[in-house]
Amino acid sequence: MILNACTSRDVDCKIVFLVRDPRAVLPSPKSVGFYSDATGDFSRRGTRLYSYWRCKETKENLEIIRKLDDSLKNSIKLQRYEDLALNPLKALTGLYEFAGLSELESVKTRLNETTRKTRGDCNEMDGEQVMCTKDDAWVAANRWRWKVHPQEISIIEQYCKETMRLMGYTPGDMSSELLWNQAIPI
Repeated sequence: MILNACTSRDVDCKIVFLVRDPRAVLPSPKSVGFYSDATGDFSRRGTRLYSYWRCKETKENLEIIRKLDDSLKNSIKLQRYEDLALNPLKALTGLYEFAGLSELESVKTRLNETTRKTRGDCNEMDGEQVMCTKDDAWVAANRWRWKVHPQEISIIEQYCKETMRLMGYTPGDMSSELLWNQAIPI
């Protein structure tokens, strides 16, 4: 366990536990074949099983952190990917403060350049590329809201409700208005 490295008194250990909304994460492994729903399986058994196991594992990790003594708990920062995407500079400042490091202006500049461009801007700026590394991070983080089928979202929320609550995510409860309105953080 990585926490064993943090138990020594002469080590100033800091761990950033990066989490992401399961509704955004779980459809990705399906798209590359880590799991699947059988053709005609309207119950989406594969999605149900994968959601259950991934969220169970995440919840267990969160419970381990919650039960740690304060000295170790203070060495761990839970960072939501969506918060990093919404305001990367603010999140970066928080991460640097947590780690006890000075912020580098070059890192802030690079972060700003790569998280606020559109893919079109990327191609205009860098020419045709196989892979664009510049994208509006907030749009990318919320793309699942209009790409993932509402039934899949409902299944993920059903199996991941408690895990989502522990990480500070709000269920969409099949509300199209809530899911599609990017101005409403969930």
